Amino acid sequence: MKAAILLAFVLCWVQTAAAGSPTAIASPGQRNDYLGAVQKYLWPVLASAGKTGRVYYEAICPPTEEYPLAFPRMELRPPLTNATDLAAVRSIFREEKGILVAEDPVGVIRVRIGKVPDAILRTRISTLSLNPIEQYNSYSAILAIENAPEVRSAMEKLHLVVPVRPINMPVVWPADGLPHLPPELSNVTMDQALDMVARTWGSILFYGACTGPDTYEISEHY
Repeated sequence: MKAAILLAFVLCWVQTAAAGSPTAIASPGQRNDYLGAVQKYLWPVLASAGKTGRVYYEAICPPTEEYPLAFPRMELRPPLTNATDLAAVRSIFREEKGILVAEDPVGVIRVRIGKVPDAILRTRISTLSLNPIEQYNSYSAILAIENAPEVRSAMEKLHLVVPVRPINMPVVWPADGLPHLPPELSNVTMDQALDMVARTWGSILFYGACTGPDTYEISEHY
């Protein structure tokens, strides 16, 4: 049921840090502000380069009611002024070790933080039909992808759960000139389908996952 896999689409905002200084959040209760800091630094780099961003992170476990999939505590810095594209993204994480930043030939820059459980993303979807609302609304498209029969079956086999979050997003009705997906996705992995969402709407998709219990969540940020 779609109600069981609601996604959080909440833009995380952080105060502007002084140039060259690391983001500093003192309270453990503010862990998700790190996700907002990544978005704040990453978004301008991707927008200026015309690239798509995907962030995969090992969430802090166990989940809590307030922070089901908290972003890990990190030292982040503004991108170096003399760096562009992939080098600029890497410079955001220059104080951290064990973070992989790579770019696909199709222009997707992927940031992988920690040992991310991502077996569900490799699930192959044979055919997924999208209705007009799912074609023209990114959050509806993500829900449709998560509700693909192959994905639901894989979630059961992997014993995965998704936090239930409320969604309060305006509906975009189909119209000429608006970004949208095709009416059908065929022979794609879940990850490839999510790439299509990110490229179509120019957003950054975050995939967070943890074990104990096995939980994952996808969030979209602009």
